[in-house]
Amino acid sequence: MHTRPFQKPFAKRRWLAGMGPSMPDMALLILGAVLGGLVNGLSGFGYAVMALGIWLLVLPPVQAGPLVVVSIIGSNLQALPRVWPHINLRHTAPFVAGGLVGVPIGVLLLGLVSVLAFKVIVAVAILAFLAVFMVFGHRVSLPRTAERFNWIVGWVGGIASGLAGLAGVAPTIWATLLGWDKPTSRGIFQSYNLSMAVLSFLGLLWAGFITVELLKLAAIALPFSLVSARFGVWVFERLDEAQFKRIVLSILGLSGVSIIISLFL
Repeated sequence: MHTRPFQKPFAKRRWLAGMGPSMPDMALLILGAVLGGLVNGLSGFGYAVMALGIWLLVLPPVQAGPLVVVSIIGSNLQALPRVWPHINLRHTAPFVAGGLVGVPIGVLLLGLVSVLAFKVIVAVAILAFLAVFMVFGHRVSLPRTAERFNWIVGWVGGIASGLAGLAGVAPTIWATLLGWDKPTSRGIFQSYNLSMAVLSFLGLLWAGFITVELLKLAAIALPFSLVSARFGVWVFERLDEAQFKRIVLSILGLSGVSIIISLFL
């Protein structure tokens, strides 16, 4: 018998009884939306890092994941007009082209690869990179000629997005190794992650994961995400190069820790 792959919103608690969400549930939904939007507005990536760890406390994964995708699209579109001057389509195109090929591969691999093992590998890679970078600093870098492989990084990020919603990890590490400045990095993060989120949304819509219940959750979360993302962009515009790079590395570190924590939820 065919069963729907969803539970009702806040299925772990009161909505199963038809009583509506409790105040703590609603507070956690809003908190995840605010923190996700703020980080996304600051850096152009990292929404899932901040939101998922909180939302998984009150939502099943089959709703928390799609809600992140919808919220990423909303936050990025809201910030796009102000970030647009930083977007260089020549830089972005190879990443997006690789990602468009990678996402379907990642989705196909879902039934063949252990997502748990994949997350462990990604988390270890992130934390190892940060440890090496903290020890050796700017001596850890790649020559400009390495940019010819941008499409491969986009492809890897696309596969990671299809497998576990981790599109931003590979481009972020790559941008750090190449020493890209603040405008270049932000333009690529924003446009690439928005493109991967739209592609993921279409896949989720085709698979039936975008439901009325999910859209009700999005109607609650999105306004808070949009406001906090707008504030995040305001802060981004006032950061210097060193501050922006520190924030990017901090968010990357949080992503590694968040992935590890998610393994136990």
